Amino acid sequence: MIGGPQDARIADRHVDPSDPLAGSAARQAWTGVRAIAAGLPFAMRHPRVMTWMAASIVVYLLVWGVVLWQSAVWQSPVLHQLLGPKGALWWQALVWSVLYVLAWLAWWLISFALAFAVSSPLMAPLLGMLAEATETAFFGQEPRQVGWQLRVRELLHGVVRAAILAAMNISGAVAIWLVSTTLGALLPPLGTAVGVSVGGGWSAIWCAIMTMNFALENHFVGVGKQLGLMTKHPSLLIGFGAVGHLLAWVPPMVPVLVVAATVLACRLQVHGHLDLPLRPERTGTAR
Repeated sequence: MIGGPQDARIADRHVDPSDPLAGSAARQAWTGVRAIAAGLPFAMRHPRVMTWMAASIVVYLLVWGVVLWQSAVWQSPVLHQLLGPKGALWWQALVWSVLYVLAWLAWWLISFALAFAVSSPLMAPLLGMLAEATETAFFGQEPRQVGWQLRVRELLHGVVRAAILAAMNISGAVAIWLVSTTLGALLPPLGTAVGVSVGGGWSAIWCAIMTMNFALENHFVGVGKQLGLMTKHPSLLIGFGAVGHLLAWVPPMVPVLVVAATVLACRLQVHGHLDLPLRPERTGTAR
């Protein structure tokens, strides 16, 4: 078991060695924000991490491209089927055009959300390897040498886990949207406040949870324990996720966020805040 500073040492001297949970909630949130900025520089210092990150970016863009291309192909037929033909009168044509614009915006918001939902499970194998490369560089370990059967089993497990987390994230977001919409119908200011505060906090925390997932999955940390981070370290996760969620709308940034989240998870491990049981093949930590 890795349980504290005496068992896990930082090999990369450029990494911030401070405790991410030191100080007030505001300071922890700021630590989460700063952790994102450390992702790309860390990758650039380690060629193996950079290689996996570049491969992840290429595949991530391909996945997004396929999803959005299919959305573009189906957009016009579906919207025209939903709205029906334009009316003959000018005001009917105007109403139809307004509804089409609104439906078009909703279609593409859903398409981007679907691209996120689809990409996470499909990218789980590559992002899992990226997280592993990041961790080995952080602790100065040698890459694992394992058989292909174990590697395939781990990768399939990672796909299933990422799909489960993505479904939980979407379900929670839909529930928050329904509540805020209902409250908005009764009392608009309250609905807006709930939607912005609760919805924004949910998105931020889940961005941190999803990008940190690959490092935790590599150590078989249970989903329940992973979700427990929400209540244990909310300020840190919100700080990381608030900025990370915005950057995640730019697809090439997602692998960078995975590197940053893995480095943050390793820092939590070093200071005894996150227990990552190492696999038997990975006990050779640099001293």
